[in-house]
Amino acid sequence: MHSHCKITILVENCSLQKDLLAEHGLAVGIEYKSYKVLFDTGQTNILRHNAKHLDIDVEKTKAIVLSHGHYDHTGGLKEILTIAKRPQVYIHPNGFENKYSCSEDGLAREIGMPDLDEAAVRHLAGDIIWTKQPVEIHPGLWVTGEILREANLEDVGGSFFTDDKCLKKDTLPDDQALYFKSELGLVVILGCAHAGVVNTLNYIRKITGYEPIYCVMGGMHLINATEERIQFTINALYEMGIEKIGLAHCTGYEAVYRFKKKLLGRCFACPVGTMMEFRL
Repeated sequence: MHSHCKITILVENCSLQKDLLAEHGLAVGIEYKSYKVLFDTGQTNILRHNAKHLDIDVEKTKAIVLSHGHYDHTGGLKEILTIAKRPQVYIHPNGFENKYSCSEDGLAREIGMPDLDEAAVRHLAGDIIWTKQPVEIHPGLWVTGEILREANLEDVGGSFFTDDKCLKKDTLPDDQALYFKSELGLVVILGCAHAGVVNTLNYIRKITGYEPIYCVMGGMHLINATEERIQFTINALYEMGIEKIGLAHCTGYEAVYRFKKKLLGRCFACPVGTMMEFRL
């Protein structure tokens, strides 16, 4: 008898169903065998609303994995921690840092985790598991931890800092992805890919002994990318032979257009309510 992994997009920038809400953010529900995981929590509290309409019981969440410490991925964390029964929280230590973006005129905007710090999360969660290295959340389901960065064309995708004077650059070492092995190959879920899509996939290939990647989905943060970088990413995914490419959240309209033009038939959108099932 085959095991399955079911993936449901609970928060995303777009929704195609009238009962489901959208916002700039991302949250993914994962039922791996029978183990329930949330990958990110969106920007506000719409996660709970969407989960209810999609018949997903967030009270039974056993683990919450945070792809990085930005508000649009952690904003719903406080509410979920009060609903779920002390789930484990997987986060890189830098995820709790102060985080700012800086505009061209030098104005700083706070973009870190709202309403929570490490002590507050520790109080509400079952435990905090630090993810500087790859960590197995449940047998067969992994979070990458800090990602090795080797592709010179890939940067963090914006002006990010750890201070409100915009002097200390945030290289976002907390950026991480989730992955598991399906019957057809690896499935990778990205939060924002601030470490770079190619860096992330190459790192996962390296730590899994170069297992083939069947599907990659999530935010690719190519919204501010140069044409050269977008093309570099497309070419890399083509060369890796990835068959399913889910474009979501911060990928950017120009990148989505170019992906679909080059990789027609492999790309799909990931609005709220998208569900996929993989045999393990």
